[in-house]
Amino acid sequence: MKSFFNPKTIAVIGASTHPEKVGGILMEKLQTFKGTLVPINPKLEYKTVLDYKSKIDLAIIAIPAKFVPKVLEQCGKKKIKSVIIITAGFSEIGNVELEKKILAITKKYDIKFIGPNCFGISNPYIKLDTTFSNQQPKKGNISFISQSGALWSYISDLDMGYSKFVSLGNPIGLGFADFLDYLRKDRNTKSIILYIEKISDGKKFIEITKKCKKPIYAIKSGKTLSGSKAAISHTGSLATNYEIYKGMFKQTNIILCDSIEEALQKASKKKIKSKRLKINIKKTTIITNAGGAGALATDYLTERGIKTKLIDLLGTATSSDYKKELNKHKNDNLLIIATPQKMTDIDNIAYIITNFKKQNSKSNITVCLLGDKSVKNATNYLKKNKIQVTNTLHFYN
Repeated sequence: MKSFFNPKTIAVIGASTHPEKVGGILMEKLQTFKGTLVPINPKLEYKTVLDYKSKIDLAIIAIPAKFVPKVLEQCGKKKIKSVIIITAGFSEIGNVELEKKILAITKKYDIKFIGPNCFGISNPYIKLDTTFSNQQPKKGNISFISQSGALWSYISDLDMGYSKFVSLGNPIGLGFADFLDYLRKDRNTKSIILYIEKISDGKKFIEITKKCKKPIYAIKSGKTLSGSKAAISHTGSLATNYEIYKGMFKQTNIILCDSIEEALQKASKKKIKSKRLKINIKKTTIITNAGGAGALATDYLTERGIKTKLIDLLGTATSSDYKKELNKHKNDNLLIIATPQKMTDIDNIAYIITNFKKQNSKSNITVCLLGDKSVKNATNYLKKNKIQVTNTLHFYN
């Protein structure tokens, strides 16, 4: 685990100078990293990890899914033991065979990996950030293990400090139990928050959580059938019956929370400012750049008797993507969720929503901008234009 959170040399496979490409964003975010950064790209000096002669502690893969097995083989031959697979396009879209290839290669070379389809990791104590969030958070004592990277974009935008963050993605590699085992011994971590869609190894999870003496707060999506379907489309996770998880948590010291805000308040002992909105509709279409946020919103609304349709634009969504979807659903009640990510222009999204509302005055629109620093201007702009806006997924009716 040390290679993930305290590496000396990092290779970015798929490195780019293009500011809007994943490899470009990673290279930009890693400029604060104090160790050695090795860009890997067929067009650069180091075409593969094998061209770099010194030791590499951690490799981050950000290339098309079909090429991932090949570069994993190269990582194995280079004796790289820790890998983060950012790349999407696996079981979350039904590509299970590609995941099987990954498992076979990583087992062959004894590679520990996170992902695929993940958001990366963060360790504010050494200014290590491989995520797509807008803000680099300050040091603190809360650690967050999540199956949704975009929820990190949300909470890292708040005025709070953190110890560690890890996005599990489709957790076929290292999972909740592995990182809980590490964080329970981490001196900078005093409390742990989990966002869970599915736990693969329940026995190991229970065993580790019973050993953990630090408070653990969990948010579980998939409470409803609609929420479970949203989780499947997000990370390929088939959420088990919610009651089973409640029973599992009772066997441990895990405190089940109803919202991310509740978990943050309990972990930090600070009041989280959030404005809950009243929603009086029978059905709504959710448009989001955050699959985890979409799954949670689906649960909250379904519990209140509201039928939902979820459209996940993914974390790479631009304001143009939002505009296209808005124009496809002019006659729907709309819940628009946006989290502050590097490829998402929140201010322009607010402008597009406002213009859409002016042209479609009968549209019922609620906007949820999850964050603080990065969403202030957009929030004020929407309020000024009389559009209902909130900063929480926790609605009521």
